[in-house]
Amino acid sequence: MFDKMKGLLELQRKAKEMQKMMDEIVVEKTSRDGKIRLSMNGNNTLRSLSIDDSLLSPAHKGELEKTLSELVSEAGEEIRRKSSMQAMDMMKNLDIKIPGL
Repeated sequence: MFDKMKGLLELQRKAKEMQKMMDEIVVEKTSRDGKIRLSMNGNNTLRSLSIDDSLLSPAHKGELEKTLSELVSEAGEEIRRKSSMQAMDMMKNLDIKIPGL
């Protein structure tokens, strides 16, 4: 019973460590023309966004929406790759044997 509790506590500690690691992952993306830049952390929180004034007109609405969508998707994919690699590294060193989990 004690081993199960110890294993659960270790798993909880690793989960907190992983959450902290996710906060430290930072992905920055820039549009091809350099007019839009964004930065996101591993928890998919937008940390910064910069849009060139020339895109802030109704005539450029569609271009702005499309480019923002692409950049956010690219950032999200990169975050998933990076976080998956870190999680695998963390879990391979985790030697917890909890029956039923």
